[in-house]
This record gives sequence, structure tokens and C-alpha cells, in this order.
Amino acid sequence: MLLLETNPTYEGAAQRFRVPYINSQWIVPGLLLGLVALLYAYNRENMWAFFSFQDTGEGFWGSFFHRIPLWLFVIFCLIISYFCLTKKLSLIPVMGLLTNFYLMTELGIHNWIGFGLWMLVGLGIYFSFGFWQSKLRQEH
Repeated sequence: MLLLETNPTYEGAAQRFRVPYINSQWIVPGLLLGLVALLYAYNRENMWAFFSFQDTGEGFWGSFFHRIPLWLFVIFCLIISYFCLTKKLSLIPVMGLLTNFYLMTELGIHNWIGFGLWMLVGLGIYFSFGFWQSKLRQEH
């Protein structure tokens, strides 16, 4: 069922844009279960190999570290499916989150380490600038 929600603060103004709400309560969990069924039917060996700790030629730690992002994605999919079932989230943002998080899983572990380091540098600069330029700090 497609419901159109409006912003109550602009009830008197002419409305040109309405955000569509599509209930994801059964769509997202159903899509994820269907995807698991397709993976099991057509790619059973690789699916079980992904969840096992077999050496893939890179050594145990190499294959382990490269699987971490996809494992986190699987955990995130389970969590978001739970929230779709219980909170009736909107389908469009949920599908956007799942799509972008899946794309992020394809980044290598070295990219994630670089991202984390640059994030720490950026947050350090941001908070140190905010600390020294704060009006509350200058009043005391």
C-alpha cells in the first residue's frame, strides 16, 4: 500500500512534493530470504566456504581480514530486517542503506584502514579547532 505523508507545518501552503512511504515490513526480509535461497540453490559451495575458516591461498589471516566487511554486511542485513519487521521502516531509505553498505563491502581491508586513519586525523583537526575557537572557552 502506498501512503503519501506530508509535512504538517506547511498544511496551508501549496504542496508540490510528497514523500512516498512503502512499508518494508515484509519486502526486505522476503528479499533477503529469497537471496539466501538463490545463493544456496546456485552457489552452495562458495556460500559454505565463505562462512567457514578455510584457507583461500592468502593464508588464514589474509582470508579472514578480507571477509570481515561482508560478514558485517550480513549482520547489518539481519539487524535491518529485524527493524523492518518490528518498526515498519520505509522501503526507499532501507534499500538505499543496503545498496550502499554492500558497495562498501567490496572495498579492500587496506582501504578501510586508510579510511579509518584519515577519519581519525580529520576528527582530531575538527575537535581541536572547535576546542580552541569555542565561544564558551573564550568566556572563561
